[in-house]
Amino acid sequence: MSDVCLKFVEVGTGIEARKVAVRERAGAAPGLLWLGGFKSDMKGTKAVALDAWADDQGRAMIRFDYSGHG
Repeated sequence: MSDVCLKFVEVGTGIEARKVAVRERAGAAPGLLWLGGFKSDMKGTKAVALDAWADDQGRAMIRFDYSGHG
């Protein structure tokens, strides 16, 4: 998935407001939702491999990086 698919969602309010990057692939249901874990992010090996599978299968997929956690 290229950076053309990169979008930003603003979360929080006031001085705590921040933008979170999101990558979204349109496709058929059921789609995949990537929830990264320890030392993992939306551009990591597993996330990219799942995105490639979703693309091959015509499935929707959403990946994002967390904000404000550990």
